[in-house]
Amino acid sequence: MQRTIGRLIPTLRRIERLRFGTLSGRRSVQQHAQIIELAATGDATVTAAAVRDNWLTLGAVLDASFPDHDRGPQ
Repeated sequence: MQRTIGRLIPTLRRIERLRFGTLSGRRSVQQHAQIIELAATGDATVTAAAVRDNWLTLGAVLDASFPDHDRGPQ
């Protein structure tokens, strides 16, 4: 598993740069502030949902970075 994660980290870093290198990526700063506030309340379920939503924004960037013909069967 560690090797798999090690292979994925460079790709993840490129996706993060795509996301956070834009003006719309600044929303992530607000999301992180909200995550910190939620964590301080002790509500792990709500905090985890906010963290998940933040991570899913990277998925949208990844999806948008590939032309439709490269996505394969759906």
